[in-house]
Amino acid sequence: MNGKPPDFLYRYTTLSAMLQIVEHSAIYLTDPEKWPDKNDTKQLLHYHKSAGSAQIRAFCLSETSDSLTHWGQAQCCIQFKGPELFRSLDGAEGVLFKKVRYKKLIDLQRAA
Repeated sequence: MNGKPPDFLYRYTTLSAMLQIVEHSAIYLTDPEKWPDKNDTKQLLHYHKSAGSAQIRAFCLSETSDSLTHWGQAQCCIQFKGPELFRSLDGAEGVLFKKVRYKKLIDLQRAA
């Protein structure tokens, strides 16, 4: 990610996933094909195909805390310190930080 990371990032997840993260002090990259949000799945798989990589996994975070749209099936929210998280993953092979910018349907319709 270019520029300064956000002060805080949030992970909305299940209680069992949160316990795994805390107990093992590790984050788990997941297969986008198993995500409930098929729009995100489609976009990430499109990126994967265009990048030509062997596989793709992701760990999605939000810059927004306590937004109703993030809860879905989530049971808890984990707050990460952005700069510390980025430093801990900096230089890890194959790790990219990318900010997703969602477009509004009206903007897509206007562009068509």
